[in-house]
Amino acid sequence: MTGIAGTALAAARGTTTAALATAAVGTVLTSIAGWLLTRARSRRRELLRLRGVLRGDGA
Repeated sequence: MTGIAGTALAAARGTTTAALATAAVGTVLTSIAGWLLTRARSRRRELLRLRGVLRGDGA
């Protein structure tokens, strides 16, 4: 969210195109990293659940 706000502020101030592009790329990369982290956590939970089922824990 901070990256989006920073990009919007830079655009409102009329900051150079290069700075806007850098801010936009940073926002996109941060969003992708957050999505990948969420996906990895979800996958880990599923693997732990499957391990519990296979061991007979019923978790």
